[in-house]
Amino acid sequence: LQNRGHEIGAHSIKHDDMVALPAAEARRNFTESKSTLQNLGFKVTTFAYPYGSDNATVQGYAKDAGYRGARDARDSGDFAMTKDYNRFSLAAFGGDVSVGFNAYKAKIDEARAKNSWVILTLHRIEDNGDTWR
Repeated sequence: LQNRGHEIGAHSIKHDDMVALPAAEARRNFTESKSTLQNLGFKVTTFAYPYGSDNATVQGYAKDAGYRGARDARDSGDFAMTKDYNRFSLAAFGGDVSVGFNAYKAKIDEARAKNSWVILTLHRIEDNGDTWR
């Protein structure tokens, strides 16, 4: 996927809520999940907070671990990049295959029309013969 232009980002070790973890354990989640993917040959520059749970402290841990940005689980809505956007609290649009291709296409079309951008996420994509139409 990465060779086709898709980003592979880290998402923690055990999908714990980073805000609820003790500081040392949260920091370990950021560094270890990144290094695990890097050891598999992936270039990892971003993080997705489990459950979309983040705050200023957790955002600082992501930055300290060397990530260039991180996203939470807010719907991107009218998210537009401004001079003061927080790259460690980025919004995204997503779900699993039940959301459907047309919903993703609509978000892309909306971003194009606004000369903006959108982060798309996909969960539970499996190679079981199903295809989007």
